[in-house]
Amino acid sequence: MQSSLHKLLVGFNWSLIRMSKHNSYYPPRLNLDENQDVDSLLKELNKVLAFLKAPEYSYMTKDRYAKDVKESI
Repeated sequence: MQSSLHKLLVGFNWSLIRMSKHNSYYPPRLNLDENQDVDSLLKELNKVLAFLKAPEYSYMTKDRYAKDVKESI
């Protein structure tokens, strides 16, 4: 499961970078380390989810917004 989540995160990172360049958004800073545990991978995926829900607010502080998204899930 850990390797599957990591592959998913890497794929999202590539897509988010391309989307950000095309639309002038700031992409989220993701930790792409292969040796992360499942909890930290899920935290990074929550950053992706927060960005996809409101990319126009990507210039703001993401940590607070990511916590709000995580609580609403």
